[in-house]
Amino acid sequence: MTDKEILFRKKVSDYYIILVGFFGWAFILYSIPLATFPEKPIVLLLLVVLMLLAEYFPIPLFTITMFSTMTFPILFIMNLYFGIYTATAAFAFVLIFESFHHKRSLRSTVFNIAQYTLSLVGADWLIKIWISQYPLEDPFASLLSIFAFTSFYFLINNVLNDILFTIRPFPFTKEEWKSKALQELFIAKMSIVLLAFLEIYTNYLPANVIDFTTILFLSLWIGITTTSSILTKARINRKRLNALSILSTELNRINTKDFDEKKSLLLETFHAQAFVLLVKEHNAWRLLLKDGHVKNEVTFSDEMSLYLDEVSDMTMVTGKDIEKLPPNTIFNKMILSQIFSPLSVDDETVGMLIVGRVSEIGFIHDEIRSLTVLSNVLASTLKTRSLILENEKLLILEERSRIARDIHDGIGQSLAGIVFQMESALRKKSESKGNLPNKQIEQWIQKLRDSLKELRQSIYSLRTCPVEKHGMKRAIEEKIRKMELEEKAIINFTQKGEPYALSYQIEKVIYDIFQESLQNSVKHAKADKIEVMLKYGPEQTLIKIKDDGIGFSLYDKLIKGQTEPHFGIVTMSELAHDFGAKFEIDSAEGKGTEIRLGIPHIN
Repeated sequence: MTDKEILFRKKVSDYYIILVGFFGWAFILYSIPLATFPEKPIVLLLLVVLMLLAEYFPIPLFTITMFSTMTFPILFIMNLYFGIYTATAAFAFVLIFESFHHKRSLRSTVFNIAQYTLSLVGADWLIKIWISQYPLEDPFASLLSIFAFTSFYFLINNVLNDILFTIRPFPFTKEEWKSKALQELFIAKMSIVLLAFLEIYTNYLPANVIDFTTILFLSLWIGITTTSSILTKARINRKRLNALSILSTELNRINTKDFDEKKSLLLETFHAQAFVLLVKEHNAWRLLLKDGHVKNEVTFSDEMSLYLDEVSDMTMVTGKDIEKLPPNTIFNKMILSQIFSPLSVDDETVGMLIVGRVSEIGFIHDEIRSLTVLSNVLASTLKTRSLILENEKLLILEERSRIARDIHDGIGQSLAGIVFQMESALRKKSESKGNLPNKQIEQWIQKLRDSLKELRQSIYSLRTCPVEKHGMKRAIEEKIRKMELEEKAIINFTQKGEPYALSYQIEKVIYDIFQESLQNSVKHAKADKIEVMLKYGPEQTLIKIKDDGIGFSLYDKLIKGQTEPHFGIVTMSELAHDFGAKFEIDSAEGKGTEIRLGIPHIN
């Protein structure tokens, strides 16, 4: 659907809302002066209080995203006792109070009250026409009246709603219509059963206790529904907190692809239709993640960037206020309410979470609290991610500087020394006209070989690590496959736990230690069977290499490793220590070797 079609359908739905609102509120204003002061004001007051409780504690049915109330039985009795005008005025007062309490938008408040009013007035008008044309006779007159009035009310109410949902630009699927219809049908059935039971039961009571019994029965019913509402809300909040816990745990694993894998969970948690996650880097806004009704290309004008810079607290924008937002808005025209949640750490804004809905109702208090919790987690995550990226850049620079120093101080000095010695020898040869001794030439050759070895090690350090090309699991499997083709050893690889993203530097350390350990097991330990296990745990990533080789004395190896320049035990231990990892070796001569590396992940 194009923006032009969206705007057209939005304009038609606006006219429809205005039309329904006009007729509904016209009757409300007409009813107020005609509402008579009842002979039993205490009964009316108690009914109003019960209706307020029914609206304040709505009952979710079938799904947790659509809320319904059991107000209709009270409204029916109020109309039966005091007439349509008093019932209309009282009902409008209750709905205004409920909308004000839940901070609903003016647009939705006006339409909903008008819609319910027209449903009530229409049902009352149709039942009067029906009775006048086809008078009802006892003993079933009252029961038929209850059934007819309830059916007319819910039919009109659903038709008014379905027309709006159909002409709106927002998706209204057959499944959504079916779910909504089933909920309304369930409420209608419950209302008919309750009113029919009350009608039959009160027929056997004295007239002076009917009012008391009716109020008592409704009070008991509202008590049951209120308890059910509280328990259901607790279940909803527990489910939302559980989703937030899962989401925060996954997001804390510091990688953009983690965000992408969990974006659907974010939409489900807040019943939203769109969201974007922005990150602020070098005083500029950049899109990190998006989902839902978001523009294909999100760009930031100077006005939009300035607006985002000025948002310091959680801000909700609905209705006409959305049109006042700066140009290049992020969502398409379907989104009618947005909430901007700045992500801040120590008074530094590191990003922005913007969530949108197709409804103008916006977000309730519990959802805003949950968004606040999620925003705090996201802020910490983005800040940690930024620090890790900066740390990786520093590590790369340090590695380059180290390699440059090694080449300059090692290979460079060695080659310079050899050149100096060769030049000096050639001068002496030309002066003495003699031959160069073989021993001198052999020394030069050995020094050149040592320099070539150092050069190869430096080149190896600069090569791209396989984990960068293929990922951790595939890189390990490729290395094992290659080793099995070259050697006779049987190598088994297992991966445990749900994989999560690690930084490149950590993956490189794991792979380098795995590779060196595997080569040692095959070439030095003469192992026939090797077990490799990579485990993603809740607190650390563990890799274990266990072989059945000849083993060795750890003490002797450490002493020898101090004088050997190659990638040995001392080097592996130093690498692990640099990343706060736990490096363990369990070996003895004739008993094989087990090497374990555990790197804690950052929370």
